[in-house]
Amino acid sequence: MVCSAGLLVVVLDCAGQLTQRFPHLAKATLDALSDFLLDPSPTLSRLNRQLRRLDKSRQEIIHSLTAQRGTHSDPYLYGLPSQFAELARIERHVVYYQRVLDHVRGAAIQSLCRVLLVNNGLIETFLADLSRRIFNAAEGGRDTNLMYLNTVYCLGHMGVELADVPHTQELVLQFLQQNLNPSKLLPELEVSTLEQLGCMVIAGCVSTSMLPVTQEHSPGCVPASVQFCDQMLITFAVNRF
Repeated sequence: MVCSAGLLVVVLDCAGQLTQRFPHLAKATLDALSDFLLDPSPTLSRLNRQLRRLDKSRQEIIHSLTAQRGTHSDPYLYGLPSQFAELARIERHVVYYQRVLDHVRGAAIQSLCRVLLVNNGLIETFLADLSRRIFNAAEGGRDTNLMYLNTVYCLGHMGVELADVPHTQELVLQFLQQNLNPSKLLPELEVSTLEQLGCMVIAGCVSTSMLPVTQEHSPGCVPASVQFCDQMLITFAVNRF
C-alpha cells in the first residue's frame, strides 16, 4: 500500500496533465478522480483506517498514563518505559501515514482542479455530483469521515486554484453552507474547514476585473459583489462556534 503510493501519485498527476493536452478527456477524467476521492479509493480507505487504528491506540495509552498519574504525586513514578516507547512509536507512524495520505490526496485534488480549469463548464456538474454523494452518505459508514474530509479539501483547493474563474468561489461557499453545515460536519473537520476558508481568503475573492465594465463606483466605495465572498467567509466561520 505505502510502497505503491509514489507510483499512484505519478499516475494521478499524469491524469491532470493528460486532460490539459487532450481536453475532450476532461469529463471522463473528472469522473475517475471524483470516484477516487469520494468513494473513496481502496488506497485512501486503508490509509485512513490505519490512521484511525493508530489514533485509537494512542488514546488508550494516554488514558492509561493519565489514570496512573492520578495515583502518584511524583510524575517520575507513573507510567512504564515501554508505554512511553510505544507512544513514541505510534506518533512516528501517525506522522508517516498522514504524510502519505496527504500526498496522495493532494495529487488527486490538484489534477481535478486542472481538469476544471481546462473545462470551466464542468464546475457546476462536479458540485452537483458532490452534493448527491454527500446526501447518499448521510446515513454514515466507516469511510464517511474520509469522504467529508476529502470534500472539504477539494472545495478549498477549488476556491484557490479557480479563484480567477467567475462565480466559482461563490458556488463553493454556497455549497459549504448548504451541504457542510455544523449539524452535518463531524467535529474533527471543523479545523480543516476553517483552514480551507482561510486559504480562500488569502487567495482573494471576487476582483473588480470580474465586474461589468459599465459599472461605476464612487471613490472609496467597495462594490457589494466584491465584498460577497469576504462576508460569506466571515459569517460561515463565526457560525461554526
